[in-house]
Amino acid sequence: MRRRVSIVRAILADGDILFFDEPFKGLDYETKLSVIKYIKENTKNKTVIMVTHDKEEVAAMGGDLIPMG
Repeated sequence: MRRRVSIVRAILADGDILFFDEPFKGLDYETKLSVIKYIKENTKNKTVIMVTHDKEEVAAMGGDLIPMG
């Protein structure tokens, strides 16, 4: 629940750049899909930087993948 609340807060703060560190960690599949949908719908025209170890999450977000390390 805290993770979802922090994601919503970040989006509502209305910054031009959003940074998420493992935003879906610990979420069940259904909740993960719901949060991905919410992020995609509410971050149009914004830069979203997401740190994750799951390439499928990046694919679901529809963004560019920049591997590091």
